[in-house]
Amino acid sequence: MIAQLWFAPDQGRIPNDYKFFCYDGRVHFVQVTQARFEDPRFDFFHPDWTWIDMRHMGPNADQRPERPALLPQMTAVAEALSRDLDFARVDLYGFDGQAKAGEMTIYPNRGLGWFDPPSGDAMFGEPWVLPKR
Repeated sequence: MIAQLWFAPDQGRIPNDYKFFCYDGRVHFVQVTQARFEDPRFDFFHPDWTWIDMRHMGPNADQRPERPALLPQMTAVAEALSRDLDFARVDLYGFDGQAKAGEMTIYPNRGLGWFDPPSGDAMFGEPWVLPKR
């Protein structure tokens, strides 16, 4: 079951935000946003949790986030929700043994987000196969 929940009940704050970049219903990248409303830090990973040396819209965390225990469940939820879309970013939170929905978007940052190095644009664009007209 997916339910919207804004605060981690045991922590009194927003938990890590896991953003799953899905292409044709498959997760290709995961962004972890920590301390979203305090001092946000952003890290990217491949689905196998290999860290990607890249910055996006702000600094990386001082300490890389650990692979969440719920990663397989969150990946399955993101892939199910994006199954019929050529691209979608599915945002989830993981706690209390469940994946909790945040939001789903097909235009992250209105398409204006930046990567450092700029080659991140090509990396994120490569798996995107546009539908034929």
